[in-house]
Amino acid sequence: MPPNAPEDLSRTIEALYRSESGRILATLVRLLGDLDLAEEAMHEAFAAALETWPKAGLPD
Repeated sequence: MPPNAPEDLSRTIEALYRSESGRILATLVRLLGDLDLAEEAMHEAFAAALETWPKAGLPD
């Protein structure tokens, strides 16, 4: 992995969060029927991405 890859990946995840979190949250609320649970699930998913993607790379 190039030396600046973790920083680039972090910026990618941040941009993804800013651009897609509203849509993700709305979908999770619709599916789960609970705003608090949906927010928690979304944040856990982004935390998992921050932990996993630097090792495994960006998913297709």
